[in-house]
Amino acid sequence: MSGRASLPPAPGGARKRKTPAEQETLAESTAPAGTGRLRCLDHPRFLPACASDKDGWCELMVDPAADHSRTGGPAGARPNLMLIIASVRPGRAGLPVGEWFHGLAGARGGFSLDRVDLLELDLPFMNEPEHPRLRRYIYAHTRAWSARVAAADAFAFVMPEYNFGFSAPLKNAIDYLCHEWAYKPVGFVSYGGGSGGTRAVQLLKPVVSALKMVPLPEAVAIPYVQRRIDDGGAFLADAALEEAAHTMLGELLRWEQALRPLRARDH
Repeated sequence: MSGRASLPPAPGGARKRKTPAEQETLAESTAPAGTGRLRCLDHPRFLPACASDKDGWCELMVDPAADHSRTGGPAGARPNLMLIIASVRPGRAGLPVGEWFHGLAGARGGFSLDRVDLLELDLPFMNEPEHPRLRRYIYAHTRAWSARVAAADAFAFVMPEYNFGFSAPLKNAIDYLCHEWAYKPVGFVSYGGGSGGTRAVQLLKPVVSALKMVPLPEAVAIPYVQRRIDDGGAFLADAALEEAAHTMLGELLRWEQALRPLRARDH
């Protein structure tokens, strides 16, 4: 038996799977009226975050100004890269490292960017009563997080190493969801002491692989990170780190493009 929840037929007859182009057409056609009735993830760029009713369908508000960056969006639209800052403690190095990487990625181009600071996101410990694969979320924070992750096409985790492992807030944010992560590449910007956070990355790779994500071998590893933060709190990268970041971003873009058919088929 498949772990994925079956979907009911559309109201008024059997549900016909729409192509990405048809999804966009439907979204645009419903924009003037302000509402559309779609399966939650047929088109993720709606406001507010999806709140499914019992038959698996949703009444959603269309955001006509949204940037349709997923597969099937307007020609030439950029894919969406979500950058997740995984440390939440006071004095964290992850914030200046994340700001540096965000600025570099923005200047490079190729992606639209969604910066997620887990401190600001403030998810409680995973508290949904049902398995995430069912997508029967009862809490608003989960529905909002689901919609945001579903709208991403690739990820970059800015992550520390704690006792040879990854941080609890990052694992918690991952565990809230299931299908929303699938068939998307993830790159790692890790930092720490002598290892540069690489031991944490190696432990996280099986976790993201279990969710059908594609962890990249190209990465940015920052050893002795505190030595690179100046008195003003800014991260100071050298040429080698910048080159590693550009290489990883290039590979994220290539893998995002290669995985599009799997994401389209899955939805």
